Amino acid sequence: MKSKIRSNIQRFLFEFVIVTLGILSAFSINKWDENRKLRTEEVVSYVSLKKDLTSDLYVFNHYKQPLIKARAYLKPILEKNYGDIDSLALFMGTTFDFQEGNATYNNLKFSGKLDLLNNSKIKRKIILYYETYYQGI
Repeated sequence: MKSKIRSNIQRFLFEFVIVTLGILSAFSINKWDENRKLRTEEVVSYVSLKKDLTSDLYVFNHYKQPLIKARAYLKPILEKNYGDIDSLALFMGTTFDFQEGNATYNNLKFSGKLDLLNNSKIKRKIILYYETYYQGI
């Protein structure tokens, strides 16, 4: 009788340990998979942010030359040297038409996934660019 009780207790403990290890390993695998998905989403976000910033840089460079020419032309006017003025209207009409390319940032911000970016230095610079400098443009 004692032997049978002892055998049942051992079997119960063995099954308990096996089930516990199974549950713990399932949680570990789930956590590992979740972390892998977050890392993948982070990399995709960085790539998308880079594309947005590259697009912004292209737009800046596209509009840079006409603005530099307009500045050089309008500089004598500011210095009250009116002898070099011939087509003021052409250069006064030089504008900078900036198309917003902040879709990735807005998506991360409004979905609450901005903390997905683990590199705090990059995250701080991205936020500073889009929240401060971008508004000034």
